[in-house]
Amino acid sequence: MGNLGEGTLVVLYDAHCGFCAVMLATLLTWDRAKRLDPVGIQSTRGGELLIDVERQDRLESWHLVDGAGVVRSGGAAV
Repeated sequence: MGNLGEGTLVVLYDAHCGFCAVMLATLLTWDRAKRLDPVGIQSTRGGELLIDVERQDRLESWHLVDGAGVVRSGGAAV
């Protein structure tokens, strides 16, 4: 999966969803510490980070991966 920097949080979102793009832009505006690393779920990296999430469940919600590689989805990601 690759080593994430300490304090880095990867936000996985549906790169084909206009609503998701707007919400991501809002999150990035609030992220003054620049800790968030946005990655499209459909990208190669997104697939690698979500390897343990069933393919049919990947686009059901947003996901967050912390520096330890722990994946949280939906409300738990927020």
